[in-house]
Amino acid sequence: MTCDIIIAVKGQPIHVHKAFLKIRCQHFKNKLQHDHIQSVPVYTVSDTFSYIVYKAFLKYLYTGTVDLPSENALELMELAHTYCETNLKRECGRIIEQAITASNVAFFYSKAIECNAKVSIIVRG
Repeated sequence: MTCDIIIAVKGQPIHVHKAFLKIRCQHFKNKLQHDHIQSVPVYTVSDTFSYIVYKAFLKYLYTGTVDLPSENALELMELAHTYCETNLKRECGRIIEQAITASNVAFFYSKAIECNAKVSIIVRG
C-alpha cells in the first residue's frame, strides 16, 4: 500500500520503497537518485535472474536474512556480486557450504559453473 516503486522481474511485480533501496544498496542509490516521478514507477530488471532469487535479494535488503532454498543460493550469490553486496555473497557462501553433501556436490558444482562462480574445494580431515 505504501510502496513508491515496483521492481518488475520477468513481468512479475515486487512492491518496494525507493528510499529504503537507496539506503541499503549502492546500485539502487545510483540508479534511482535522479528519479522525480510522482506516480509509482516500474523499474524493470534484467531477465538474467529468476523472480524467486530477485525477491529473496530484496527481502535480504529489507531484513538482512536470506530466505531461499539452498539450491538457489549460487544464483543469489551471482546477483549479490552484480550489485556489489559483499555481505550477501558471504552469506550465500555459508549457505552453500552447509548444504553440500556427497550426494549433491555434483549439482552444486554444475550450478557453480553455470553461474561462473569461483569453486574451491575444502578438505576437512
